[in-house]
Amino acid sequence: MINLLPLKEKIKRQREKDLKLILVIGILLFSFLIVFVLSFLAIKFYLSNQIDYYDSLIKAQSQKLNQTKIIERKVAEVNKILKEFNDFYENQLVMSDFLARINKLLVPGVKLDSFLFQGEENKVSISGTATSLQKAGEFRARLREEPDFKNLDFNLPNWLQNEEINFRVTFNFHTEK
Repeated sequence: MINLLPLKEKIKRQREKDLKLILVIGILLFSFLIVFVLSFLAIKFYLSNQIDYYDSLIKAQSQKLNQTKIIERKVAEVNKILKEFNDFYENQLVMSDFLARINKLLVPGVKLDSFLFQGEENKVSISGTATSLQKAGEFRARLREEPDFKNLDFNLPNWLQNEEINFRVTFNFHTEK
């Protein structure tokens, strides 16, 4: 095919082709730029959504952690109270056992009239009567043989009396656990 158009017309058509080509390339570049910007916006929204999601998870976990710490503190307080109760009961003197022990130390002819126990010092005071000075001495000897009775003080108000002798005993009671 032979092109019989004048040179001006050929140049004009070539410019139109070039213009159309530039226009198409411009539209493609503009479209690519719009897609590129929209992609970055989508990524930005996705990441901000993920950040918000993980922030809410972190807040929920920190609330659980705070609740756990509160519970741990309460458990520690209860454990402390229970330990104090346990220590209290372990250090308690079982009076029935103690009185049975004193009863085993009594000799015939010795009666106890009063018994006083001061818990903080573990101090025991006993008063009673003995039928003779010898019976009072036997009771005192038995008390002294006990390793848990410390600072034993055995008082006889009247050493000249032979019958119905009144006595008073004080000592500190220490048990090794």
